[in-house]
Amino acid sequence: MKVNREHLLKCLESIIPGTSTKSIVEQSNCAVFQDGFVSSFNDEIAVTAKSPVDIKAAVFIQPLVAILNKLEEKEIDVVLEEGQLRIKGKRRRGGVSCSSEIELPIDTVDQPKEWKKLPEKFIPYISIVRDCVSKDESQFLITCVHITPDHIEACDNNQAIRYKIDTGFSESTLIRGESVQYVCRKDIIEFSETKSWVHFRNKDGLCISCRRYQKDSNESEFPSLDEIFILEGNELSLPKEVKSAAEKANVFSKEDKNLNMIKVTLKDGKAFIRGESSEGWFSEFVTFDYKGEATAFFIPPSLLINIVDRKDACIFGSGKIGAEGEDYVYVSSVALPEDT
Repeated sequence: MKVNREHLLKCLESIIPGTSTKSIVEQSNCAVFQDGFVSSFNDEIAVTAKSPVDIKAAVFIQPLVAILNKLEEKEIDVVLEEGQLRIKGKRRRGGVSCSSEIELPIDTVDQPKEWKKLPEKFIPYISIVRDCVSKDESQFLITCVHITPDHIEACDNNQAIRYKIDTGFSESTLIRGESVQYVCRKDIIEFSETKSWVHFRNKDGLCISCRRYQKDSNESEFPSLDEIFILEGNELSLPKEVKSAAEKANVFSKEDKNLNMIKVTLKDGKAFIRGESSEGWFSEFVTFDYKGEATAFFIPPSLLINIVDRKDACIFGSGKIGAEGEDYVYVSSVALPEDT
């Protein structure tokens, strides 16, 4: 059958978040085509999209995506032959191993029945919140974003953030921060809650299902952050130049898609902003009226930019720095700065 190469490629790339090379479940490294859809599932995330090819097969996704990226044809022929998904262009041929037996246990994922419109600010807010989850797998609860009916929050034992929003969720839910990152990139417009999953869908029908964790599935509840969010101390207004410095630092810090953080050091009437990655680093300082003790903290660049844009004052004292606006509160522990 003939198919638009770019359409097929885009479709496959959209389901990559649900794949895994670690053989967590059967065929978790495959794109599974059946019943007019193509799916992936790695036990934590399931992704389903409308398929541009009407076949039934589990195909190794990485080589398939790689070869489609290398081709130049706008239209290609796709056919199942001798245990392979074969791709034919004008002067090119290729085949990727596949199986006609579907073993991917995606049928264990609860099917959504009722969809709700996602609040307009949900994705912008959760995009910032997920940057504050912990990477410490020994503390499972704080590797998750905590979603309640009236707020979204996260904490990594060094910082904590809460956004007040009518989420539309019926009860308290935990979703792994690693799973949330994929939801933030797909122009999601609606969601559905089932017993063990939260499903997010965009206007094109792409559905990302994230495993949900609730009180009865864990040893304890998500820790209360109410006392952490009590801010006391001296007010500190950051200059508008901090925004530009944070945007430049973000060029490097955003390489870490799991935890995008920049370092802010306050010292000698200056604010030093630094972002770094394996590809390089950027540092800039701006002068302002700061006369307190030298200190440093880490913060998501998008949040720092948001604080400066809103002209929200920071509160500095008792070993922490925080900011509070109409719909959010953020707190970070501070430490003596190292070299800036």
